[in-house]
Amino acid sequence: MDGYGWLHALSEHLHWRDLVMLSLTSKTNYHSLLEHVFHVVEPRDVVDCPPWVRACADHHKTYRLVQWCHLGIIWNVTSTITAKALLQHCVTLWGGAFKFSPRVALSQLKTTCWIKHLEVTYSQDLLPFLERTHVDTLIVHCFSRDSVAQLLTLTDINLHLTLSLKGQQAGIDSAGFIGLLLKDHDVITSLNLNGNCLRNEGTQAVASGLLASKSLTQLNLSNNFLSYIGADALNNALHANQHLALLDLSRNPLGDDSVEVIANALEANHSLTTLRLSEVGMGAVGMGRFAESLSRNTTLKDLNVSGNDLWSNEPVGVRRLIEGSALTSVNLSRCRLGVEGITAVGQALANPNCTLQSLVCSENQIGDDGVRHLVQSLTVNTRLQRLDVSHNVITAVGVEALGGLLETNSTLLALNAGRNPFGTLGSRLLANGLARNHTLEELSVHGCNLGPIGAQNLSHALIANQSLKSLWIGSNKIKSDGVSSMALAVMKCKSLKYLSVGPVDISNDDISRLRCARRSCTVDVIAPQQH
Repeated sequence: MDGYGWLHALSEHLHWRDLVMLSLTSKTNYHSLLEHVFHVVEPRDVVDCPPWVRACADHHKTYRLVQWCHLGIIWNVTSTITAKALLQHCVTLWGGAFKFSPRVALSQLKTTCWIKHLEVTYSQDLLPFLERTHVDTLIVHCFSRDSVAQLLTLTDINLHLTLSLKGQQAGIDSAGFIGLLLKDHDVITSLNLNGNCLRNEGTQAVASGLLASKSLTQLNLSNNFLSYIGADALNNALHANQHLALLDLSRNPLGDDSVEVIANALEANHSLTTLRLSEVGMGAVGMGRFAESLSRNTTLKDLNVSGNDLWSNEPVGVRRLIEGSALTSVNLSRCRLGVEGITAVGQALANPNCTLQSLVCSENQIGDDGVRHLVQSLTVNTRLQRLDVSHNVITAVGVEALGGLLETNSTLLALNAGRNPFGTLGSRLLANGLARNHTLEELSVHGCNLGPIGAQNLSHALIANQSLKSLWIGSNKIKSDGVSSMALAVMKCKSLKYLSVGPVDISNDDISRLRCARRSCTVDVIAPQQH
């Protein structure tokens, strides 16, 4: 392909109004294209301008292509670049956010530039750059009050701000500023006030702004010492506000009464889809009240109540939460469920009206009996796609039930059984099910005492499976023999795209062997995240 061949190919995929051309003074490859911002030029000023560019300009009766280009930037690339590689980056330029360094852009800008969509982190160079450009939509990530105040002086621009004051101990004064900001300017779309000592008074100030805001969609008030008074202010705001989609109140000493107040708001609010109430001092009684209110809400889909003590001999609230709501994702990790609680969860999952697709119940001491109760319910459940039972003292006895589930279940896409001591025997039982399963895409057996034989068992299952895409098998002391088995699986299981073998149980040479087995499979040394 000649130096302009890729440009001709690109023209076939774009409407003339979308034409954008770069002027590179040095040869480069496509990986560095987005690191440059280039000035607007006229076709007659471009050296060796391709004929089709001139014809295009003549057709529109203008040499200033900026009048009909979306971005108003002309490219003239002197190096040979394939059309396919360039088009992958054009998706970012035309279909998404245009991210760049204002300082570098300012040094390259020779005349006014038109940009349709610009997303950038605030810096002192941003405002001088904006004086030289025309931006239709501007998204700025801010980390201070002063940056917000400066940006509010901008006019004739569709401005959206995300503000994060995480851990800045901003206190009540900043809360008052934010409350007024939300009232007077519909520009803040995301607000993170995690760890700012707002207490109830500061929360009231933020809630007063939330009452009027039509732009805010995400609000994080976690770790701010708010209690009943602050919760009541949020209750009033959520009754009026029908725009907020995500609210995080985690690590606040709310207690059952405050949680009930928030729950009452959910009966009137129809915009909130994600609610995080991790470690808020909710008990089994509060869960019962919360579940009762949630049964009258149809919009909340994602709920995190991890780290709350929900233990009860009769866990009615947990069961009602799952079977009587419209939730699709629930995090119940570290809730002291025990066998009784997980049995109630299983009964809810067996209900044909249950809408849950993702369930996290790690660190609940459910043991072998608990996991068998859970698996029994999943024999009739056809909606659950993601299940996390990690850190639950499950041995080979319980894993046998999980293996049997994999043999028959065709809806589960992700299973996390990590940090359970089921060892080599458990790996064989789990592998038997995995070999017959052709729908599971993600599996974690991280830290399960598998050893080299366990790795060999899973290797054989992977070769037969041919559907798994991601596997976490780190911290299992699989040694060089286990690495050899896994390398064979990586080579033969064409579906596998990601393998975690970290962090410290195999050598760098072993990692290199795995990475060389098949280049299209990423081999990492990072432990899996808890979902």
